[in-house]
Amino acid sequence: MTVHVRTEEFKPNRTALPRSLVRRRFINHEYAFDFEIGQRVVLLCTNELAVIVGRTQVLDCEDEYLIEILGADCVPLTGVQAHQLIDATPS
Repeated sequence: MTVHVRTEEFKPNRTALPRSLVRRRFINHEYAFDFEIGQRVVLLCTNELAVIVGRTQVLDCEDEYLIEILGADCVPLTGVQAHQLIDATPS
């Protein structure tokens, strides 16, 4: 059995690796989501009140939200897109 021990003197040469192996993540900090985490929204297909508990931004795709329906005893819904929600804050 081989035991792999990381030594402190091992420093990988990242410039020698192809870009696809380096895992570079480009984040656009100026990007604005349609809804904030914690914001109350209405799910259009059922007219139920929900709250945004998470969100993901995918490159060249629509944003997806993780929502929790208020008053329901179920796991949060994943993959809900912005066009399926409207803001529930009174104006």
